[in-house]
Order: sequence, then structure tokens, then C-alpha cells
Amino acid sequence: MYRCIVLLLLLGFCSNGAFAADNFPSRPIKIVVPFAAGGGGDFLVRTWANKFSEILKQAVIIENRGGGNTVVGTELVAKATPDGYTLLFVSTSLATNPSLIKNLPYKTPGDFAPIH
Repeated sequence: MYRCIVLLLLLGFCSNGAFAADNFPSRPIKIVVPFAAGGGGDFLVRTWANKFSEILKQAVIIENRGGGNTVVGTELVAKATPDGYTLLFVSTSLATNPSLIKNLPYKTPGDFAPIH
């Protein structure tokens, strides 16, 4: 259930450099869900993405990348082009993984930026 609440933070994190262009979005937006498909968080993101797509008049693609306590999906977003087209569904693991996993392939404060 807490993962669902954290959806509100979805708009708070994406790869660095979000929404710089005036004509944003000019292509589909990808939301990476670092959990397996079919769970509560996945359902919530898919429901929300439909409305998001209507508002932006652009396709929103959901990509489930579960594994490694969300590390697999989070790493994908951290290494994405920093243009605001790849978003991350965040959970508490974004904050807790740095203290639980010694060598993360990303830097939690450095590889992500809020969307304003």
C-alpha cells in the first residue's frame, strides 16, 4: 500500500533535466515501474498514466523492470538520456537501498532530478 502512496512522488523524480523544451512532450513518455507487472503499484501507475496521456496528448508507455529490490528498474532510469521522457515510479526503496546495498549502480541524490 505504501508503494501506491509513493506514486505521488512519481512526478518528483525522473532522469536529470526534465521538461526543458517548450514543445514537451513531442514523443511518447516512458514510466519505468521497478516491480513485476500485476501488483498494486503497477495497477495504480497504469490507471494514472491513462489520464496523464489524455492531458499531455501523448502516449505514455509503462515498462515493468522488477528485480533486485527495485535496482534493475531504477538503474535503467538513472542511465536514460536526461531529457524528461523517462520517469521512475519511486518507492521507499529509492531512499533505503543506499544503506542496504553497498555498490548501487546509480547515485540516489545525483542521478535523479525533480520535475517542477
